[in-house]
Amino acid sequence: MPTKARKTWAQQLQQNHSVTIERFNRTYRTEVLDLYLFNNLAQARRITEEWLTIYNTERPHEALNNMTPIEYKTLKQAA
Repeated sequence: MPTKARKTWAQQLQQNHSVTIERFNRTYRTEVLDLYLFNNLAQARRITEEWLTIYNTERPHEALNNMTPIEYKTLKQAA
């Protein structure tokens, strides 16, 4: 009778990390890359930095119980 292979802790962590990165990449593509036609790299960096600030300080995330990452970090540090 064949045995089921169990995922190690590291494999589960890597899978969760991949899902997180893929979600971020999809969000970045739809909210930045698909909306702008950049004239140069400096403009792409500036718009990306502005978007990241909003993403991390103003935009609630479902995975964080609809808190912003900065709110979540503050809550975790207070605990």
